Amino acid sequence: MNNIIEHVTFAAKPGSTDQEMRAAFDLSNEVAQAIPGFIQRTLAKSADSNLWFDIVQWDSMEAAKNAMKAFESDPRTNSYVALIDFEQFELKHLTIIAP
Repeated sequence: MNNIIEHVTFAAKPGSTDQEMRAAFDLSNEVAQAIPGFIQRTLAKSADSNLWFDIVQWDSMEAAKNAMKAFESDPRTNSYVALIDFEQFELKHLTIIAP
């Protein structure tokens, strides 16, 4: 079975700071790490724009889908979600073909 990369691109809401984003990400990461199938997660920011990239590796598509349900129901993700500008949001699931 191939691992799945969940690749989320988004802009932060105006007025959000990098420090707020990092703190909210860290709290939401507690949720991600507890989900069966979690492998790793990284947050990155574009050097020349307000775009952020939340990249998660799961051991299966089922785990990725279960994670979405967990994120929607766990209050530890609220501060992270509140910082996202959903008008500039894109989520993709990618199958890893080669390391």
